[in-house]
Amino acid sequence: MIRLKKEQLDRIKEYESVLHDSTCFTVIQGLGGGAFVDSVEKPESLVMVYGDFSFYFGELPDGEIEKQLNNMFSECDKTWSIMVPESPKWLNFFKESGTFYESCRYRLKKRTEPFDRRRLQEYVRGLSKDYELTAIDEKWFEELKKDPWGKDLCTDGLTGKEFAEHALGFLVLRDGKPVAGISSYAFYDKGLEIEIDTKKAYRKKGLATVLGAKFILECTERGLYPNWDAANLISVKLAEKLGYEFDREYPVYSNRKLYQMKLGE
Repeated sequence: MIRLKKEQLDRIKEYESVLHDSTCFTVIQGLGGGAFVDSVEKPESLVMVYGDFSFYFGELPDGEIEKQLNNMFSECDKTWSIMVPESPKWLNFFKESGTFYESCRYRLKKRTEPFDRRRLQEYVRGLSKDYELTAIDEKWFEELKKDPWGKDLCTDGLTGKEFAEHALGFLVLRDGKPVAGISSYAFYDKGLEIEIDTKKAYRKKGLATVLGAKFILECTERGLYPNWDAANLISVKLAEKLGYEFDREYPVYSNRKLYQMKLGE
């Protein structure tokens, strides 16, 4: 498959109407990741790659598909991906190949009504005095990149300066050290994709609720939509607490086992 140059991304604009995941808007708008097609002139097969995820649209490409996928991931400096089939033919390919691990994720409906700001503000005010809430600035971003736990909070491909300009994130600190965080996994013109994590020893203390509420409030202040896609049912429960509504479970595949996962209150 052929990787589109930034100036060629208009060739796949027609797919915007069928996109479910906000990271795909990041790719289409040329803000990160990469788009691969079977033909630049008339693409019928499309794969978008961003961070740990890849999304599959349209027809299957001609030739050895798995070899093409491996070449595509190599070009993106990746050895694995969470693969999201967005067409029946791609879904059948992953199901029938026998070489990919199947798992699932959980989609939340996009809200059409405003979030309950008073309720969210109450959650933020509920943070224990043992902790401190702080924004992820350029300095914190560079620190998180050095920490295996914190890397997932660093928007893919950005420098600390670019993060401060385009993205958004917050940390909960205990004795000056981060124990939980929320960040924009991806960004586009109308919204941000949420990434949230709490260190194991600090789960089930309500820190993720505080972070989620703070992030949503800040997004609404900036006129951005906070997109939430859940890796597990714990994440779904938290999203519902903050005002989202569950939509549906959907299948994902990977070339390695996915261990679900990580988020805890």
